[in-house]
Amino acid sequence: MKPTDEQIKEFWERFGVKAYTHTGHEDDYQYPNKHWGKQPKIDLNNLFKYAVPKLMEGHSNHLDLTVRRFIAPNEGDLVNLIACEIWSDNGNGCVLRSDKDPALALFWAIREAIHERSK
Repeated sequence: MKPTDEQIKEFWERFGVKAYTHTGHEDDYQYPNKHWGKQPKIDLNNLFKYAVPKLMEGHSNHLDLTVRRFIAPNEGDLVNLIACEIWSDNGNGCVLRSDKDPALALFWAIREAIHERSK
């Protein structure tokens, strides 16, 4: 499932990538290292650069990220899925999300882990 523009914007802002809207043109984004650019894409490079380190910072005891590839039946065909599991002993338990796109699987798992932590 693809995230909405609002979900993506909210996600990156939690990891220090701030959006600034200017009248008449696209948003500009300021990154944690203070450079400016476009909204980061949801890809593995950006997730591991900005989101995963911050997620790990917030867990003082233990955080385990597991990525698995498996094949699941889907309407008579076999579909490759990537499952991302985040387990924490800070009371968040386990979050497991899967998708054909590994970046989306990781995005949804991190997003849920963050929302669980902020409750």
